[in-house]
Amino acid sequence: MLEPHYRGYASAAQVATAINDNYFASPSALGQRVARAVDDREVLVIIPEGERPDPTPFVADIMITQLATELLKLPARVICNVRSGTITFTGDVRISPVAVSANGINISSTTPPLIPTPADPLVSQTEWLGISTEDASTTSGTRLQDLLDAFAQLQVPASDKIKIIQQIHKMGKLHAELVME
Repeated sequence: MLEPHYRGYASAAQVATAINDNYFASPSALGQRVARAVDDREVLVIIPEGERPDPTPFVADIMITQLATELLKLPARVICNVRSGTITFTGDVRISPVAVSANGINISSTTPPLIPTPADPLVSQTEWLGISTEDASTTSGTRLQDLLDAFAQLQVPASDKIKIIQQIHKMGKLHAELVME
């Protein structure tokens, strides 16, 4: 059984592949597949006939199979713990252009940045907060880390941070699974 935060068809398939690859590297493999993904949370591993008299070494090898988490193709995820006020997230969380106003806090993200025109000139403002809209990867939008950095500059209470993240998610602008604890 996969832990809830690792569940998914791609993850289950990758776990089965890693187990089979590890087993095929052993001298007793004999070309048989020992693991297969049953669904999004379960990987079935069959102890080979030759390993059944003493299955402990086989099970131990399966349990220490190394997996690179980036190969699991996990979705971007944000976990907010309301009680402790903590926000934990994967590094690939993006936010689409959005404006946020809460308790006197105003933050906006515009992608791409506006280009001044004679009809709409650039107004000089003191830059006290910067949220990068430049693309740091292959997807566009602002990184959640930029928003959290802005919150830190403004000394936004944890409860407000969590409420704002919930609203951004509710609008469909937070490109991640949101888990509330």
